[in-house]
Amino acid sequence: MSKTILIVDEDRELVQQLSACCKEMGMIVKRAHTAFDAMAIMDERLPDLVCLDVHMPTGADLSICQMMTTDDEAARIPVIVMTERKSRETVELAADMCAYFVRKSPTLAQRLEPLVEELVDLQA
Repeated sequence: MSKTILIVDEDRELVQQLSACCKEMGMIVKRAHTAFDAMAIMDERLPDLVCLDVHMPTGADLSICQMMTTDDEAARIPVIVMTERKSRETVELAADMCAYFVRKSPTLAQRLEPLVEELVDLQA
C-alpha cells in the first residue's frame, strides 16, 4: 500500500517540486498552502508523513504540530519542519516537537528524499 505525505507550504512552486519528487518515490501526495487547509485534509485522513513550513505568512502554521501532539494517532506521524530561517528558536522548536528540521535551499528536494524514504520505511 502506498504511503501518503502531506506537504504544507505557501510556495506553490516548491510544493509542486516536492510533490513530483514524492510521486516518483511512489507516494500519494496531499498538498496544502495554509495551515487551515492542512488541518482539513488531516481531519479527513491522517497522512503517513507531514512536511511543513513553519513560517508561513498566513499564520497558524504551528497549530498543525500542536494539534498533532494532542491526538494519540496523529502524534505518531513523523513531521519534517522546513524553513528558510535557521534560527536557534526554530531548531529548538522542531526538537521540542520531535520533528526533523530541514533548511530550505535550492537543493531541498534532493536533501529531503533520503529523509522521506527513511521516515516512511519506519512507518511500514
